[in-house]
Amino acid sequence: MVVGLVLMGALRLDPRRTLAPEGAPDATPEPIGRIVRRPAIPAALVAAAASWTVMVALMTLSGAALVEHGHGRDSVFPVLSAHFVGMFALFPLVGRVIDRAGRDRALVGGLALLAVSALALRARCTASP
Repeated sequence: MVVGLVLMGALRLDPRRTLAPEGAPDATPEPIGRIVRRPAIPAALVAAAASWTVMVALMTLSGAALVEHGHGRDSVFPVLSAHFVGMFALFPLVGRVIDRAGRDRALVGGLALLAVSALALRARCTASP
């Protein structure tokens, strides 16, 4: 995470796309430090960190869960591949939904869906076969 933070700090924003408020004239992009101090950014960072943490934990265990529930080891790769494809292929669609619903609703809804999914997986994995 430290390496990621250092790399993020080294980012230089695309000058053609500023993070200025809507309706404001195009200007020089703000420094990352100032952007991170905006009111909504800490909540977004916490939501991203929480979702990535849960995703990594669950995806790490998914192979073992598949095998434990009777699937062959050869089924692990296709399941993980489908997850990765779905994760990236849906970005354009999910981005449009977030733009329409609003970022606050999307953060809360996404974290709620993540919590329900994790609890359902936990219940399924602890249930007797």
